[in-house]
Amino acid sequence: MVRVCFFLLVISHVGVCQQQNSISRRKTSLGISFSPEFCYRSLRYGDDVHWISDERNSRELPATGFTTGLNVRYLFRDDLSVDAGILYSDKSYRNRAEALTWIVQDPSLPATSEVTIHYQTIEIPLKAYYYFPRKQGRLKAFVTAGLAANVFLARRTALRIKYPDGHDVRQASAAELGYTAATFGMSVGAGVLYKCSARWDVKIEPHYKRSLTSIVNAHDSREFLFSFGVEAAVYYSFLRK
Repeated sequence: MVRVCFFLLVISHVGVCQQQNSISRRKTSLGISFSPEFCYRSLRYGDDVHWISDERNSRELPATGFTTGLNVRYLFRDDLSVDAGILYSDKSYRNRAEALTWIVQDPSLPATSEVTIHYQTIEIPLKAYYYFPRKQGRLKAFVTAGLAANVFLARRTALRIKYPDGHDVRQASAAELGYTAATFGMSVGAGVLYKCSARWDVKIEPHYKRSLTSIVNAHDSREFLFSFGVEAAVYYSFLRK
């Protein structure tokens, strides 16, 4: 009787192991990502108005932005995948803080002002990933490159006014006219993908993004946005037997 029970236990254990081994991931995964970014722009002005470019470069500085949204990953092979997504992006740069001078010294008057420009777009990326072979472990290194379409939503101007006593006042306005409806850009990056479980992956990806077409709709004053960032993403993979 003991031998029969032991035999049945072994058979059931083998069956469970075979069932677990037969479970694998589907090729498609869903993900959510967030990327804090360090943003700026490059300018290309015509010869007649090149002085505007010099003046802007002397007073404008990089600023922080972000990109976040949903992603879909399709795995062609163990070492090759393609990602697509729909993301909300906020790219920005700012002016140097400007000291305000008044004829009458009055502590109720503002002391400095600072302007930050935000470009808000819907980003639709398509990126290819190559994963370096690994002998064992859950961690995979990769390199990536891709293209993206950016649908323009608005250009937002944020004004911050500071007062001598330390408090500040913030105002914002938005504009939609005079800008390119859709721009195109490229991205390159590298990072690591960690397999947490049979279903979940975590990705860390430092990257560089640059617009290939101007966000400003003018032939003699063009503006190209670029950014450096670190994307953190979580992917969920469906299983199949």
